[in-house]
Amino acid sequence: MTTPTTDPSYVDPALINPRVIRLIEAFKDALARMRDEEGLTFDDLHAAAEVLQQIQTALGIPLALAAMPLYSELFQGGQDGYTPNDEVNSPTFFAGPPQISNPGTLPMRDDEPGTPP
Repeated sequence: MTTPTTDPSYVDPALINPRVIRLIEAFKDALARMRDEEGLTFDDLHAAAEVLQQIQTALGIPLALAAMPLYSELFQGGQDGYTPNDEVNSPTFFAGPPQISNPGTLPMRDDEPGTPP
């Protein structure tokens, strides 16, 4: 049995979100379909991972954030945002939010360096 003392990569299953497990399984299934239908190879997958890592390195941001623009249309489905389900427990985009007149600038002190807006 794998335990924290015998395997440094061990993760306590109680700490893993069940939805994440389902998503990982679905991702594996999609890769298997691509292997079977499109001839996806390990080298192809490695090359794709390398491109994503290069994007991450070039931008200096987390991989998920770097890759999201590549897949945003997948999640938006041509709409203004995605449709959250009951399992989503985070801020999300809502179409038609109220507009505010704040131009997004903060007031500056007279002695503060920088160019005033």
